[in-house]
Amino acid sequence: MKLQSKTSSQFPKFETVGDKVHGPFVSYKDNEPGRFGMEQILTLGSPRGDVTVRCPSVLAGLLKDNLEHLTPGRLVTVTFSAEKEIGKPSPLKMFDVEVGDPPVGPGPNEADATEIPF
Repeated sequence: MKLQSKTSSQFPKFETVGDKVHGPFVSYKDNEPGRFGMEQILTLGSPRGDVTVRCPSVLAGLLKDNLEHLTPGRLVTVTFSAEKEIGKPSPLKMFDVEVGDPPVGPGPNEADATEIPF
């Protein structure tokens, strides 16, 4: 049996345009104390356990502006869609967020969740 780090699977990074993460919405927390100060945290479900996404400012703003659409169980897909040059050493990361229809029935289960690629 090959052991794998759980840390890398729990904190996806958006490094290449096109990287995405998806799963049923669990929660969004604004201004959570974190390793780098106050962080905005999106939590999505997956068959391997909840996945925590540390949100860059553009993604956090997009989520905060649309919190009414983020209800538990709705399938959320976050895609790193582009880089925008802003005159700094690192470009600004741009994101697209898609939210599926509200769940019907008893709620999401392991069969409904898709593997999270990263």
